[in-house]
Amino acid sequence: MSNIQINQICFQTRDREQPWTRATYEQAGGYQVFKRILQEKTPPQEILEELKKREPIFHHPEFGTNRDDFESMTESDFWEVGASGQRYTRKDVIDTCVSRYQDPNYVKGDIWETDHFECRQIAPNNYLLTYTLIQGVERRITHRATIWRLVNGIWKIFYHQGTIISNGQ
Repeated sequence: MSNIQINQICFQTRDREQPWTRATYEQAGGYQVFKRILQEKTPPQEILEELKKREPIFHHPEFGTNRDDFESMTESDFWEVGASGQRYTRKDVIDTCVSRYQDPNYVKGDIWETDHFECRQIAPNNYLLTYTLIQGVERRITHRATIWRLVNGIWKIFYHQGTIISNGQ
């Protein structure tokens, strides 16, 4: 393993002003430190599976269909960047979801396929979940990213973004 690779992976355990060298890497425990850092940054499979069940967000009636449910799912400072590139507040998103669920045919006509999930712990009890979404009969493809926060045993959405992928790339 090169010093550059060691620096890239282990920088968060030392002052960034003091780069890792092979000697400091070995002094700090070598591969065991590297392995521990990778394990800390990779959430257990159970977390990935739990979050996958909740995506795409706001499209699972079993997690709620009314304003109170959507407010419970989101942090008070939640916001989203839609596939259009527009920024939406928590209120904007919740108002839209409530309106959609008032249509009894909404869920029936809602065609969503998800794939290529990846999950990364980014801070204690905070996880970045990314995936690809294929949406509707026109099969619009977007990359999605949601930051989930575990608060007192309850999953809350902190941030969400969708980015349209041209030509299905």
